[in-house]
Amino acid sequence: MRYLLMLFMIFISSNLQAYCYIINPESASNTKIEDVIEIKLDSRNVFEKEVSMVFPDSFSGFHCMGGTAVENRFKTTYSSGNGETVRYKINDGSGHRLYVDVTLFVDGSQTGKQKANETSQASKLNNNLKYKVLAKVVKVEADDNSIEAKSAGEVFLLGNYIKVKPLDCHGAVICAHDNTNHEYSFKVPIKIFFTKTTCSFSNNEITLPPISLSDLLAGNAQVEYFPDALKFTCDGGLGMTTSIVNYHFSAVSATNGDYLANELTSADSAKNVGFKIFLNDSLIHVNSDEKRQLLGYNKEMTEASELKLGVQYYKYGNVQPGNVKSSVYIITSYQ
Repeated sequence: MRYLLMLFMIFISSNLQAYCYIINPESASNTKIEDVIEIKLDSRNVFEKEVSMVFPDSFSGFHCMGGTAVENRFKTTYSSGNGETVRYKINDGSGHRLYVDVTLFVDGSQTGKQKANETSQASKLNNNLKYKVLAKVVKVEADDNSIEAKSAGEVFLLGNYIKVKPLDCHGAVICAHDNTNHEYSFKVPIKIFFTKTTCSFSNNEITLPPISLSDLLAGNAQVEYFPDALKFTCDGGLGMTTSIVNYHFSAVSATNGDYLANELTSADSAKNVGFKIFLNDSLIHVNSDEKRQLLGYNKEMTEASELKLGVQYYKYGNVQPGNVKSSVYIITSYQ
């Protein structure tokens, strides 16, 4: 009888499993909001940051039991799924936007083995576990309003978060504390910035060859083309546009919309002679606020269309010969 009892006791002890459990698993203090990760997308379109997880003293402590089969360790996992990538549309409020794929990545690594039959502060797990936040600019063919939108610089929590759990104490063995739902939670806030596209027109002065009064009166003024006069310079760091880039002409000199009047008033200046402006053979109606597209959204900076500027003398009353000067702004806008 004594011999049988000894065998029974040995059998029971061999099925005790080592495991850890959180002492107050339902405490709200077991959730930590991490420091905000600033994702800056400027000269590069990929971002990666690795963060060491720091367990605060506000977390409930844990206790580890002695036994066999499974070691007293904690592991990282996701709140749901396997760390899926989420796409966001980032708006800056002035027509610029960017699509960014963001991934919260943990590799399922484990902490070191914790001592059996010992109660510890959660901070003992420091310097064991890490996670990464990855972000990548996505080139899209067209705007997608179904994508979740965020403002540039807005702080928001990633939908998925990190769970740090003790290795499960399986129900098939003796387990005084069911730790299935025990976890420490780490929620990651981010904010995204990007360098928006800006385009400008280089200041140019165009000089037309002189025209005789007789040719002007006879209607023989020709359109003179200057293919290199309109030089747009675009910069955005990412190498592609963050908005549709438009431009329009706005007269500095007086105009009726179809021509620019002479702004010179000295004695040697021409009277009632100005200029008409053409772009790629079409008359420009200055001050009409008619926007023309320079670059589409998400286009390479080098894809700007070639602009051929033409200028023609124009009489708009009784003509007196002399010098002629007119000015016009070329204004860029974004949508």
